[in-house]
Amino acid sequence: MSQDEFDEARAGFVKMDDLEGRLLLVTPTGQGERESTLPGANGKTYTYVVADVVVLDGDVSEMIEDVPLTLDDFQFSGATLTGQLLPKIRKGRKVLGRLDKTPSQTKGFGKAWVLAEPTEADKVVARAYLASVPKDDVFA
Repeated sequence: MSQDEFDEARAGFVKMDDLEGRLLLVTPTGQGERESTLPGANGKTYTYVVADVVVLDGDVSEMIEDVPLTLDDFQFSGATLTGQLLPKIRKGRKVLGRLDKTPSQTKGFGKAWVLAEPTEADKVVARAYLASVPKDDVFA
């Protein structure tokens, strides 16, 4: 049986699971809405946030080939996480945090994605990164 070219293409992009536990510098740039594919969510939609993201730490992996790594137009979803990012959608507003999961506020759901507060050490890493790159290269 041969490899399906569409399976290979679908598997070749960074997902939120690939970023779990990593320090992220996020610049939200927009939002969108799409229909949910969750079982029992017939016709329901959810909001996602589009952002430019710099992955500032973590081990090199199959999907994260180098750190820091820039991801353009990354899509974040999940009510808790989008609630954190939606108010920041305006030019130049960056959010620093470590992508994590926390118990969901919605009964019957598992853990929810959240950007955890950065530590002082995280802030040092982010400031060093920002100082090392030309201002025009950091999502102006």
